[in-house]
Amino acid sequence: MAVGGEMNKAPAPAPATTGASMMEQLVPEITTHALSYLDCTSLCRLSMTNSAMRRAANDDGAWKALYHKVLCSPCCSLLDFP
Repeated sequence: MAVGGEMNKAPAPAPATTGASMMEQLVPEITTHALSYLDCTSLCRLSMTNSAMRRAANDDGAWKALYHKVLCSPCCSLLDFP
C-alpha cells in the first residue's frame, strides 16, 4: 500500500492515435517495403482507399520496387519486346 492507503496502480497505456491504422503508423521505409510485394493493380487499388494510403502508394519508392520486380526479373528481358 502506498501512503494514504492507496494501492499502486499500473500506469495507464498511452492513448492510441485516433483514426490512424497500423499501416499508417509505420515508418516510411517499412511501408515501402510492404508495398513492394503488391502488383500494379493492388497498388492502384490501395491508393484509392484513403489519403494516407494514397500518399504511400503514390510514393516513388513503391513504384520503383514494382518496376524492378517486373521489368528487371530474370524471366523478363528487354529483348523479348518487339
